[in-house]
Amino acid sequence: MRFLALLIGVFFTFSSIAQIGGKSTYQFLNIVSSAKLASLGGYAIAVPEGDIEMAYFNPALIDTSLHKQLNLNYVNYFSDINYGYAGYGHRLKGIGVITTSVKYINYGEFLLSDETGAINGEFSSSETALNLGWSGAYKYGLRYGFNLKFVFSNFYDYTSTGLLIDFGSTWTKLENGLKIGVVVKNLGSQITTYTPNNFEPMPFEIQAGISKKLKHAPFRFSANFHNLQVMDFYYDSPNEIESSSLFGGDVIEVEESHIVESFFRHFTVGTELLLTENFNLRIGYNHQRRSELKLREGSRAGPVGFNFGIGVNIKKFKIDYGRSIYSLAGTTNHLSISTNFSEYISKKEKKEPDTE
Repeated sequence: MRFLALLIGVFFTFSSIAQIGGKSTYQFLNIVSSAKLASLGGYAIAVPEGDIEMAYFNPALIDTSLHKQLNLNYVNYFSDINYGYAGYGHRLKGIGVITTSVKYINYGEFLLSDETGAINGEFSSSETALNLGWSGAYKYGLRYGFNLKFVFSNFYDYTSTGLLIDFGSTWTKLENGLKIGVVVKNLGSQITTYTPNNFEPMPFEIQAGISKKLKHAPFRFSANFHNLQVMDFYYDSPNEIESSSLFGGDVIEVEESHIVESFFRHFTVGTELLLTENFNLRIGYNHQRRSELKLREGSRAGPVGFNFGIGVNIKKFKIDYGRSIYSLAGTTNHLSISTNFSEYISKKEKKEPDTE
Protein backbone atom coordinates (compact mmCIF):
# COMPACT_ATOMS: atom_id res chain seq x y z
CA MET A 1 0.00 0.00 0.00
CA ARG A 2 2.85 2.38 0.74
CA PHE A 3 4.33 1.70 -2.71
CA LEU A 4 0.96 2.31 -4.36
CA ALA A 5 0.46 5.57 -2.46
CA LEU A 6 3.94 6.73 -3.45
CA LEU A 7 3.32 5.84 -7.11
CA ILE A 8 0.01 7.72 -7.17
CA GLY A 9 1.64 10.71 -5.48
CA VAL A 10 4.40 10.84 -8.06
CA PHE A 11 1.85 10.45 -10.84
CA PHE A 12 -0.15 13.47 -9.72
CA THR A 13 2.91 15.55 -8.87
CA PHE A 14 3.78 15.72 -12.56
CA SER A 15 0.19 15.97 -13.79
CA SER A 16 0.58 19.60 -14.85
CA ILE A 17 3.18 18.65 -17.47
CA ALA A 18 1.75 18.05 -20.92
CA GLN A 19 3.32 16.27 -23.88
CA ILE A 20 7.00 15.29 -23.82
CA GLY A 21 7.91 14.93 -27.50
CA GLY A 22 10.71 17.24 -28.62
CA LYS A 23 11.22 18.74 -25.16
CA SER A 24 14.48 17.03 -24.25
CA THR A 25 17.74 15.96 -25.80
CA TYR A 26 19.39 12.50 -25.93
CA GLN A 27 16.09 10.83 -26.85
CA PHE A 28 18.01 7.93 -28.37
CA LEU A 29 18.64 6.64 -24.83
CA ASN A 30 15.06 5.34 -24.79
CA ILE A 31 15.02 3.53 -28.13
CA VAL A 32 14.67 -0.24 -27.98
CA SER A 33 16.88 -2.59 -29.97
CA SER A 34 16.40 -5.74 -27.86
CA ALA A 35 14.20 -8.13 -29.86
CA LYS A 36 12.55 -9.54 -26.73
CA LEU A 37 11.81 -6.11 -25.35
CA ALA A 38 10.43 -4.89 -28.68
CA SER A 39 8.16 -7.90 -29.13
CA LEU A 40 6.58 -7.31 -25.71
CA GLY A 41 5.48 -3.78 -26.62
CA GLY A 42 8.70 -1.83 -26.02
CA TYR A 43 8.49 -1.89 -22.21
CA ALA A 44 9.23 -4.87 -19.95
CA ILE A 45 10.97 -3.68 -16.80
CA ALA A 46 9.73 -6.57 -14.62
CA VAL A 47 10.26 -9.52 -16.96
CA PRO A 48 12.91 -12.03 -15.83
CA GLU A 49 15.21 -14.14 -18.01
CA GLY A 50 16.06 -11.16 -20.17
CA ASP A 51 19.15 -9.96 -21.97
CA ILE A 52 21.56 -7.23 -20.91
CA GLU A 53 19.66 -4.49 -22.74
CA MET A 54 16.56 -5.34 -20.71
CA ALA A 55 18.73 -4.78 -17.64
CA TYR A 56 19.78 -1.48 -19.21
CA PHE A 57 16.14 -0.36 -18.96
CA ASN A 58 15.87 -1.62 -15.38
CA PRO A 59 19.24 -2.13 -13.67
CA ALA A 60 17.60 -4.11 -10.85
CA LEU A 61 17.28 -6.97 -13.39
CA ILE A 62 21.06 -7.39 -13.29
CA ASP A 63 21.74 -10.73 -11.58
CA THR A 64 24.06 -13.72 -11.78
CA SER A 65 22.34 -15.03 -14.93
CA LEU A 66 24.12 -12.21 -16.80
CA HIS A 67 27.57 -13.32 -15.60
CA LYS A 68 29.79 -13.75 -18.68
CA GLN A 69 26.89 -13.01 -21.03
CA LEU A 70 27.55 -11.15 -24.27
CA ASN A 71 24.53 -9.53 -25.92
CA LEU A 72 24.39 -7.94 -29.39
CA ASN A 73 21.31 -6.15 -30.76
CA TYR A 74 20.75 -4.40 -34.07
CA VAL A 75 17.91 -2.55 -35.84
CA ASN A 76 17.85 -1.25 -39.39
CA TYR A 77 15.44 1.62 -38.77
CA PHE A 78 13.56 3.82 -41.23
CA SER A 79 15.41 5.64 -44.00
CA ASP A 80 19.19 5.38 -43.49
CA ILE A 81 18.96 5.29 -39.68
CA ASN A 82 20.32 2.29 -37.81
CA TYR A 83 20.98 1.69 -34.15
CA GLY A 84 22.14 -1.04 -31.83
CA TYR A 85 23.42 -2.14 -28.47
CA ALA A 86 26.26 -4.34 -27.26
CA GLY A 87 26.66 -5.38 -23.63
CA TYR A 88 28.63 -7.74 -21.40
CA GLY A 89 28.12 -8.79 -17.79
CA HIS A 90 30.66 -10.08 -15.29
CA ARG A 91 30.54 -10.97 -11.62
CA LEU A 92 33.25 -9.44 -9.46
CA LYS A 93 34.02 -11.06 -6.12
CA GLY A 94 32.66 -9.01 -3.25
CA ILE A 95 30.94 -6.56 -5.59
CA GLY A 96 28.40 -8.51 -7.64
CA VAL A 97 27.56 -8.49 -11.33
CA ILE A 98 28.68 -5.45 -13.31
CA THR A 99 27.38 -4.76 -16.82
CA THR A 100 29.19 -2.64 -19.37
CA SER A 101 27.57 -1.67 -22.66
CA VAL A 102 27.46 0.75 -25.54
CA LYS A 103 24.29 2.09 -27.16
CA TYR A 104 24.48 3.97 -30.44
CA ILE A 105 22.38 5.46 -33.20
CA ASN A 106 23.58 6.56 -36.64
CA TYR A 107 21.30 8.97 -38.50
CA GLY A 108 22.87 8.32 -41.91
CA GLU A 109 24.46 10.60 -44.48
CA PHE A 110 23.36 14.18 -45.19
CA LEU A 111 24.24 16.59 -47.99
CA LEU A 112 26.38 19.53 -46.93
CA SER A 113 25.06 22.62 -48.74
CA ASP A 114 25.72 26.33 -48.44
CA GLU A 115 23.19 29.18 -48.54
CA THR A 116 23.21 29.17 -52.37
CA GLY A 117 22.31 25.48 -52.54
CA ALA A 118 25.74 24.41 -53.74
CA ILE A 119 26.65 20.94 -52.47
CA ASN A 120 30.03 20.87 -50.74
CA GLY A 121 30.07 17.24 -49.66
CA GLU A 122 28.37 15.01 -47.09
CA PHE A 123 28.36 14.56 -43.36
CA SER A 124 26.95 12.06 -40.88
CA SER A 125 25.43 12.41 -37.43
CA SER A 126 25.42 9.96 -34.55
CA GLU A 127 24.98 9.59 -30.80
CA THR A 128 26.62 7.12 -28.43
CA ALA A 129 26.16 6.20 -24.78
CA LEU A 130 28.63 4.24 -22.65
CA ASN A 131 26.88 2.51 -19.76
CA LEU A 132 27.93 0.93 -16.47
CA GLY A 133 25.33 -1.00 -14.45
CA TRP A 134 25.21 -2.72 -11.07
CA SER A 135 22.58 -4.17 -8.77
CA GLY A 136 22.40 -5.50 -5.25
CA ALA A 137 20.02 -7.72 -3.31
CA TYR A 138 18.03 -6.87 -0.23
CA LYS A 139 15.87 -9.12 1.92
CA TYR A 140 12.21 -9.97 1.22
CA GLY A 141 12.90 -10.51 -2.49
CA LEU A 142 13.89 -6.90 -3.14
CA ARG A 143 16.63 -5.84 -5.55
CA TYR A 144 17.93 -2.41 -6.44
CA GLY A 145 20.34 -1.17 -9.07
CA PHE A 146 21.63 1.75 -11.07
CA ASN A 147 22.97 2.58 -14.53
CA LEU A 148 25.54 5.30 -15.11
CA LYS A 149 25.60 6.69 -18.68
CA PHE A 150 28.11 8.89 -20.42
CA VAL A 151 26.68 10.35 -23.63
CA PHE A 152 28.39 11.80 -26.67
CA SER A 153 26.23 13.45 -29.34
CA ASN A 154 27.40 14.78 -32.70
CA PHE A 155 25.35 16.74 -35.26
CA TYR A 156 27.90 18.08 -37.74
CA ASP A 157 29.49 21.12 -36.03
CA TYR A 158 27.29 20.76 -32.94
CA THR A 159 28.45 18.36 -30.23
CA SER A 160 27.41 17.69 -26.68
CA THR A 161 28.34 15.39 -23.81
CA GLY A 162 26.25 14.40 -20.83
CA LEU A 163 26.19 12.29 -17.68
CA LEU A 164 22.99 10.55 -16.55
CA ILE A 165 21.91 7.92 -14.04
CA ASP A 166 18.99 5.49 -13.71
CA PHE A 167 17.65 3.93 -10.51
CA GLY A 168 15.61 0.72 -10.58
CA SER A 169 14.09 -1.75 -8.17
CA THR A 170 12.25 -5.08 -8.32
CA TRP A 171 10.32 -7.23 -5.90
CA THR A 172 10.07 -10.94 -6.67
CA LYS A 173 7.91 -13.67 -5.20
CA LEU A 174 9.30 -16.82 -6.77
CA GLU A 175 6.63 -19.23 -5.54
CA ASN A 176 3.94 -17.17 -7.30
CA GLY A 177 5.97 -16.32 -10.40
CA LEU A 178 5.41 -12.62 -9.65
CA LYS A 179 7.79 -9.73 -10.27
CA ILE A 180 7.16 -5.99 -9.85
CA GLY A 181 9.52 -3.25 -11.02
CA VAL A 182 9.88 0.52 -10.77
CA VAL A 183 12.43 2.66 -12.62
CA VAL A 184 13.41 6.33 -12.51
CA LYS A 185 15.37 7.08 -15.67
CA ASN A 186 17.74 9.66 -17.08
CA LEU A 187 18.49 11.90 -14.15
CA GLY A 188 21.41 14.11 -15.03
CA SER A 189 22.67 16.98 -17.13
CA GLN A 190 24.73 17.94 -20.12
CA ILE A 191 28.40 18.46 -19.40
CA THR A 192 29.03 20.37 -22.61
CA THR A 193 26.23 21.86 -24.69
CA TYR A 194 25.52 22.20 -28.41
CA THR A 195 25.51 25.98 -28.05
CA PRO A 196 27.19 27.97 -25.26
CA ASN A 197 25.35 27.99 -21.90
CA ASN A 198 22.20 26.36 -23.35
CA PHE A 199 21.62 23.39 -21.08
CA GLU A 200 18.75 21.30 -22.41
CA PRO A 201 16.49 19.01 -20.31
CA MET A 202 17.11 15.27 -20.14
CA PRO A 203 14.55 12.60 -21.25
CA PHE A 204 13.46 11.97 -17.66
CA GLU A 205 10.93 9.18 -17.21
CA ILE A 206 9.24 7.08 -14.52
CA GLN A 207 8.06 3.55 -15.28
CA ALA A 208 6.32 0.76 -13.36
CA GLY A 209 5.75 -2.81 -14.45
CA ILE A 210 4.59 -6.25 -13.37
CA SER A 211 4.91 -9.78 -14.73
CA LYS A 212 3.21 -13.00 -13.73
CA LYS A 213 4.07 -16.56 -14.80
CA LEU A 214 1.25 -19.04 -14.51
CA LYS A 215 2.02 -22.02 -12.34
CA HIS A 216 0.28 -24.70 -14.41
CA ALA A 217 0.40 -23.22 -17.90
CA PRO A 218 3.29 -22.07 -20.13
CA PHE A 219 2.31 -18.39 -20.12
CA ARG A 220 3.88 -15.28 -18.66
CA PHE A 221 1.96 -12.01 -18.80
CA SER A 222 3.44 -8.56 -18.34
CA ALA A 223 2.02 -5.05 -18.07
CA ASN A 224 3.87 -1.75 -17.92
CA PHE A 225 3.08 1.90 -17.34
CA HIS A 226 5.51 4.35 -18.92
CA ASN A 227 5.96 8.13 -18.70
CA LEU A 228 4.24 8.29 -15.33
CA GLN A 229 5.74 11.74 -14.80
CA VAL A 230 3.16 13.03 -17.30
CA MET A 231 -0.52 12.81 -16.39
CA ASP A 232 -2.03 14.26 -19.57
CA PHE A 233 -0.49 12.00 -22.20
CA TYR A 234 -3.03 12.82 -24.89
CA TYR A 235 -1.89 14.04 -28.30
CA ASP A 236 -4.35 15.84 -30.58
CA SER A 237 -3.48 14.05 -33.78
CA PRO A 238 -4.50 15.81 -37.02
CA ASN A 239 -5.63 12.38 -38.21
CA GLU A 240 -8.51 12.54 -35.74
CA ILE A 241 -9.78 15.94 -36.90
CA GLU A 242 -12.96 15.83 -38.91
CA SER A 243 -13.41 18.85 -41.15
CA SER A 244 -15.79 20.21 -43.74
CA SER A 245 -15.14 22.69 -46.54
CA LEU A 246 -18.66 24.15 -46.28
CA PHE A 247 -18.46 27.96 -46.88
CA GLY A 248 -14.69 27.63 -47.16
CA GLY A 249 -14.22 26.97 -43.45
CA ASP A 250 -13.27 23.91 -41.44
CA VAL A 251 -15.46 22.55 -38.67
CA ILE A 252 -13.36 20.83 -36.04
CA GLU A 253 -14.85 18.46 -33.53
CA VAL A 254 -12.99 18.67 -30.26
CA GLU A 255 -13.42 15.94 -27.70
CA GLU A 256 -14.04 17.40 -24.27
CA SER A 257 -12.42 14.72 -22.18
CA HIS A 258 -9.52 12.43 -22.96
CA ILE A 259 -8.98 11.05 -19.46
CA VAL A 260 -9.54 7.38 -20.29
CA GLU A 261 -7.61 7.55 -23.55
CA SER A 262 -4.74 9.39 -21.87
CA PHE A 263 -4.61 6.73 -19.16
CA PHE A 264 -4.31 3.85 -21.62
CA ARG A 265 -1.60 5.62 -23.62
CA HIS A 266 0.66 5.00 -20.63
CA PHE A 267 -0.06 1.29 -20.88
CA THR A 268 1.61 -1.62 -22.72
CA VAL A 269 0.95 -5.32 -22.33
CA GLY A 270 2.85 -8.42 -23.42
CA THR A 271 2.44 -12.20 -23.37
CA GLU A 272 5.04 -14.94 -23.65
CA LEU A 273 4.25 -18.53 -24.61
CA LEU A 274 7.04 -20.50 -22.95
CA LEU A 275 6.79 -23.67 -25.02
CA THR A 276 10.19 -25.12 -24.11
CA GLU A 277 13.51 -23.91 -22.71
CA ASN A 278 14.68 -23.52 -26.30
CA PHE A 279 11.66 -21.97 -28.03
CA ASN A 280 9.33 -19.13 -26.99
CA LEU A 281 6.67 -17.06 -28.76
CA ARG A 282 5.81 -13.45 -27.81
CA ILE A 283 3.22 -10.81 -28.58
CA GLY A 284 2.83 -7.27 -27.26
CA TYR A 285 0.60 -4.24 -27.64
CA ASN A 286 1.52 -0.54 -27.34
CA HIS A 287 -1.61 1.62 -27.14
CA GLN A 288 0.20 4.95 -27.47
CA ARG A 289 1.84 3.84 -30.70
CA ARG A 290 -1.45 2.62 -32.15
CA SER A 291 -3.36 5.76 -31.14
CA GLU A 292 -0.81 8.22 -32.50
CA LEU A 293 0.38 6.45 -35.66
CA LYS A 294 -2.79 4.98 -37.10
CA LEU A 295 -4.44 6.64 -40.09
CA ARG A 296 -7.31 9.12 -39.99
CA GLU A 297 -10.24 8.11 -37.80
CA GLY A 298 -12.46 5.71 -39.72
CA SER A 299 -9.64 4.36 -41.88
CA ARG A 300 -8.23 0.87 -41.55
CA ALA A 301 -5.85 0.70 -38.59
CA GLY A 302 -4.72 -2.89 -39.14
CA PRO A 303 -2.15 -4.27 -36.68
CA VAL A 304 -0.56 -0.87 -35.87
CA GLY A 305 0.76 -0.95 -32.30
CA PHE A 306 1.12 -4.73 -32.17
CA ASN A 307 4.45 -6.48 -31.81
CA PHE A 308 5.51 -10.07 -32.37
CA GLY A 309 8.60 -12.16 -31.75
CA ILE A 310 10.24 -15.51 -31.17
CA GLY A 311 13.19 -16.73 -29.16
CA VAL A 312 15.25 -19.85 -29.88
CA ASN A 313 18.29 -21.43 -28.28
CA ILE A 314 20.69 -23.05 -30.73
CA LYS A 315 23.57 -24.82 -29.02
CA LYS A 316 25.35 -22.09 -27.05
CA PHE A 317 23.56 -19.17 -28.68
CA LYS A 318 20.24 -17.51 -27.93
CA ILE A 319 18.68 -15.80 -30.94
CA ASP A 320 15.68 -13.49 -30.60
CA TYR A 321 13.67 -11.82 -33.33
CA GLY A 322 11.07 -9.10 -32.86
CA ARG A 323 8.86 -7.15 -35.25
CA SER A 324 7.23 -3.84 -34.28
CA ILE A 325 4.43 -2.39 -36.40
CA TYR A 326 4.57 1.41 -36.27
CA SER A 327 2.15 2.10 -39.10
CA LEU A 328 0.64 0.41 -42.13
CA ALA A 329 3.64 1.67 -44.09
CA GLY A 330 6.41 1.09 -41.58
CA THR A 331 7.70 -1.77 -39.42
CA THR A 332 11.01 -2.45 -37.70
CA ASN A 333 12.84 -5.75 -37.40
CA HIS A 334 14.91 -6.41 -34.30
CA LEU A 335 17.63 -9.05 -34.05
CA SER A 336 19.38 -10.05 -30.82
CA ILE A 337 22.11 -12.62 -30.33
CA SER A 338 23.36 -13.65 -26.90
CA THR A 339 25.89 -16.16 -25.69
CA ASN A 340 27.21 -16.96 -22.25
CA PHE A 341 30.90 -17.69 -21.98
CA SER A 342 30.16 -19.84 -18.93
CA GLU A 343 29.02 -22.47 -21.43
CA TYR A 344 32.57 -22.71 -22.76
CA ILE A 345 34.36 -23.23 -19.46
CA SER A 346 35.06 -26.36 -17.49
CA LYS A 347 32.51 -27.98 -15.20
CA LYS A 348 34.86 -27.40 -12.25
CA GLU A 349 34.71 -23.61 -12.72
CA LYS A 350 30.94 -23.74 -13.12
CA LYS A 351 30.62 -25.21 -9.62
CA GLU A 352 32.15 -22.15 -7.99
CA PRO A 353 29.78 -20.93 -5.24
CA ASP A 354 27.67 -17.88 -5.95
CA THR A 355 28.74 -15.32 -3.35
CA GLU A 356 26.49 -12.48 -4.52
